[in-house]
Amino acid sequence: MRPLLPRILRRLFPGRKDSFIFERQTVILPAKPESLNLYIHLPFCRQLCPFCPYMKEVYDPAVSAAYQEALLQELESYLTCYGARLTSNRSILAAARPP
Repeated sequence: MRPLLPRILRRLFPGRKDSFIFERQTVILPAKPESLNLYIHLPFCRQLCPFCPYMKEVYDPAVSAAYQEALLQELESYLTCYGARLTSNRSILAAARPP
């Protein structure tokens, strides 16, 4: 059994013990900006490190596929709303942290 304090801290801080739940939602996008900055978080790891403060989940193919589908739908909604302005974005950051 793992010590109690790390388990409590993991629940209080960004790390989560429970699984991610993906649900379809209607998103209302704001007015068209001059340029965009996109941050894409990839929360899947081979193992969960006790010192890592980021939102993360042990890699599961089914959960990863649902996340990928949700991510692609969100990107498509930005493309629909903002169109060609996506080509003038300032930055795209995709973050994944290998163990």
